[in-house]
Amino acid sequence: MYPDVLQVKVVLAAEPTLCTLSRMNVPNAHNCYEVFGFDVMLDDALKLWLIEVNTGPAMHTGTPLDKKVKNTMVQDMFHMVGFVSHDRSILRSVNELNRLARLTGVSATKPTDVKKSSKTVGHSMGTPLRTARKAPLKAAEEMQFHKLNPQDLPDALKETESELQRASCTGFECVFPTRKTREAYSKYFETQRSNNVLTHRWVEWKGRHEYMVGADCRLSGAT
Repeated sequence: MYPDVLQVKVVLAAEPTLCTLSRMNVPNAHNCYEVFGFDVMLDDALKLWLIEVNTGPAMHTGTPLDKKVKNTMVQDMFHMVGFVSHDRSILRSVNELNRLARLTGVSATKPTDVKKSSKTVGHSMGTPLRTARKAPLKAAEEMQFHKLNPQDLPDALKETESELQRASCTGFECVFPTRKTREAYSKYFETQRSNNVLTHRWVEWKGRHEYMVGADCRLSGAT
C-alpha cells in the first residue's frame, strides 16, 4: 500500500465524524486547519501498516534534520492554509442570528450593515458564511462547467483552485481528489455531499479540458 493510498483510506473512514465536528465547532472553515501525524511501520515485504493517527503530532525538534523537516512543513502549511482576517463583531452577529434561527425555526432578518458585511466577508474568503445557502446535491451533479466563466464558479471550486495554487509553491501534494483517486474512492463516502460531488466532477472535467483558473480570471484550454 502506498502512503497516499493509506492517507486517503484513513481520512475517508473518519470523514463523517470530521464533517460533523467541523459543522458543530467551526464558524468558518477558512480559519481552521489540522495537521495529522501518521505512525506507520514497514514489514519485511515493505508493506505499510498503520499504527495510529495523531491529531497533535510532536513538533519539537531534537536534531538538525528534524528541525529542517518540521520547520519547512510548518512554513508550507501556513502558506497553503491561506488565513483570512475577519471582523469578529460581524461574525458574532451572524452566529447569533444563526442561533436564534435554530431555536425559533424561522430565519432571522439581518440588519442591513451585518447583511452587507457578511456578504463582503464571505466573498473575500472565497468561502460562504454558514448563513449562505448551500448548492443542493442535484445542482452539483448537473452543473455544466463549460458554461461558466472562472469568476462565476461556485465558491467551493474557487477555494479549491486557490488552495491548489498555494500548495504548488510548497512541498505538499494533493492526493485526493485527483482523477485517479477520485474514480477509485469517491464511491466509499458514507454520505454524498454537494461540495464533494461538485469538486470530484470538477477535477474530472478540469483534467479532460486542461482548465486553469489564473489570476486574470481567463479560461485556458479547450472547452
